[in-house]
Amino acid sequence: MIRRAFTITELFVSISVIGLLMALLMPAVQSARASARLVECRNRLKQIGLAIHVVQDSKQVFSCEYGVLLGDGMGLPSNSDSTTAQVNLGIFVRHLQCPADPNSSLPNSGNSYLMSNGTWKASEVGYFNSGSYSVSNPHALAFRQISEFSDGLSQTAAFSESAFLTEADQLTARDDPKKYALWIRTPMTASNTAQQFVDACRSLGNTAFPLAVPLRDGYTHLLTPNTRGCWNNAPGNDSSLAAFMPANSFHTRGVNVLFVDGHVSFVSDSVDAKVWMAVGTIHGNEAISSPF
Repeated sequence: MIRRAFTITELFVSISVIGLLMALLMPAVQSARASARLVECRNRLKQIGLAIHVVQDSKQVFSCEYGVLLGDGMGLPSNSDSTTAQVNLGIFVRHLQCPADPNSSLPNSGNSYLMSNGTWKASEVGYFNSGSYSVSNPHALAFRQISEFSDGLSQTAAFSESAFLTEADQLTARDDPKKYALWIRTPMTASNTAQQFVDACRSLGNTAFPLAVPLRDGYTHLLTPNTRGCWNNAPGNDSSLAAFMPANSFHTRGVNVLFVDGHVSFVSDSVDAKVWMAVGTIHGNEAISSPF
């Protein structure tokens, strides 16, 4: 007699085998997707690096203006027409968002890649420079000369990834440094050292939840990658806010960093704090003796 159907036992065995294969396959698929997102974020940083050098070749300055880098560096069109402006905004967002960040698709999420603001009370030694406006050369706003980088272009960070922050009223996980920045209850002053600021930021006894999401106009090399950021002020007193946000990402164990010479390195969360601060300055004369 010819059997024309599965038995219940055979069906259960087949389902179990399929389930086992899926369980083995899913981690590999997730790992491949994470690697693809890491590469895509890295490539977008490289595009910013190319734009920096296109501008430098044409104007002999390293620009710190996103508009200049996107317009003159990447060739994105600029137009006052509202329809064209909306199209250009979409292009802008696509170039400056990392797909590894789950919040990158949210409305008004902004920019995944921020410029280096240097270190504590020394933002003028970072890649970012507020510059000075020149009527004869409006693109000279926010620039740096190549002669300023005495530490070397390959040892000076220009941009890094920075995860989008969760709105204060949606915070749920105090142990996730990528979700928020804390207020420092007793703000640091000019008499305090960088280490005192770091210690205050790391102390849950001296910090509180923020009342709002701080402005992200750059990242600091004072705080090592993927650690908690802080607002240097007390809750309810926002007359003199200073947000110190670290480089951070949703990649595993590190962040992508663009250096001024155009190369991108993946910097580990465990990077030595002194090395990390050294690559945040343009002329600190620090010797970088250990790898990332």
